[in-house]
Amino acid sequence: MTQAQLPQRNRGDGVNKRLFAGFALQLGAILVSVILVVFVASWIIQNIFVRTAIEQEAELFVQRVTENSSVSPPVTVNLTGYHVPAGTSAPIPEYLKELNPGFNRLEDIQSGLIAHVTDNDSGRFILVYDKTQLMRLAFYFGLIPLGIILIVTWLLSWMSYRMSHQAVSPLVRLARRLEKLDLNKPDQALFDLSEIRQGSDKEVAVLANALDHLNERLNRFVERERNFTRDASHELRSPVTVIQMATEMLLEEGQLGDYERRTVMRISSVARDMQALTEAMLVLARESGEGLAIKEIDVNEMVADEIRRYRYLVRHKQVEIRVSSKGRLLVQGPPSVATVMVSNLIRNACAYTDDGEVNVIIGTETVIVDDTGVGMSVAEVENVFKPYFRGQSIAKGGHGVGLTIVKRLSDRFKWPVEIESEPGVGTRATIRFPYCRHIDEGDPAE
Repeated sequence: MTQAQLPQRNRGDGVNKRLFAGFALQLGAILVSVILVVFVASWIIQNIFVRTAIEQEAELFVQRVTENSSVSPPVTVNLTGYHVPAGTSAPIPEYLKELNPGFNRLEDIQSGLIAHVTDNDSGRFILVYDKTQLMRLAFYFGLIPLGIILIVTWLLSWMSYRMSHQAVSPLVRLARRLEKLDLNKPDQALFDLSEIRQGSDKEVAVLANALDHLNERLNRFVERERNFTRDASHELRSPVTVIQMATEMLLEEGQLGDYERRTVMRISSVARDMQALTEAMLVLARESGEGLAIKEIDVNEMVADEIRRYRYLVRHKQVEIRVSSKGRLLVQGPPSVATVMVSNLIRNACAYTDDGEVNVIIGTETVIVDDTGVGMSVAEVENVFKPYFRGQSIAKGGHGVGLTIVKRLSDRFKWPVEIESEPGVGTRATIRFPYCRHIDEGDPAE
């Protein structure tokens, strides 16, 4: 994906999926709640209402028989009574003879039977209650209506989901169109939103119109950016090329004195700096790095060239420039970009070191520029990459944009740069090249 392309969205977090998950969760919560209510209601009916009713019937049965021994035990559809006078053995079903006082479940005899036994001086009183009919009525007048409510609730939820889905589907289609949009290769047919506007809500139409307007502005901006980089590339490079050619012709004549030759060489060096800086600025002006020549850069040679170009900055100082390496460091990338980054760090080290050393260390994947200059405080280091920032201890030269350019190039090409500094001790700048080749000094040349 190019840098100008819109970032990919996470399809797992799509609006449609969120809506479906929300309605599914709602239905699941309703279903669980209804099931819990049914179980709780069934438990209450069986363990509270039925027990209470049987206890009251048993008290009334005992009271009536005690008052009048000739009263017959109750016999109904759901309730059957038995009375065994004390000291006798009245004929009762065998499974009722060994029951204990109180409630007894007779599930092993017949499902749904509950027996309540009362013993007193008048004998044993047994009430057998068949709760099958009660549970059947609870099913007909409880579970079936609840089932109908669940079905109606599900249908209403599904209709709500479909209506919500239809409401947000234009937004989903719009997001998918934007996901495929590449500003480097704009496709007007892809960004035609007339189909999405049809039948959509007012808010969607307003959003589509705003995106149309934004797309037009982006296309104009991209066209201006391309025209600028093309024109600037030609118009800025031409005078620099003329300056370089003129200085080379002067140096080839051989009639210049030492002072004139040094001056011309300095002009040639600055012209090369200007050419590299122009390349870097044009890279930053582009939205992507396309069109840049990618080569294998010999960092050792590049550092040696930059040190030769900046020795004039320390010619009147007691400063020694040293280079050390653990082998040859080879990096894949645009040579102009790497040159601008390394060049700025070496130039800053030479410019702000009045006494001591400037050490350039080429590691296995890093280039370190270490100096014994004025240094910076912690607060200054935190702001060193900001445009036009200059430390308080720096009283000469520069405009505060060199390190800003280095940082922007670092971010663009994923070559991290770090600055460490201490006032009065010096500064250490490190560029890291994550993807590189390193040839040890003992290895044969490739």
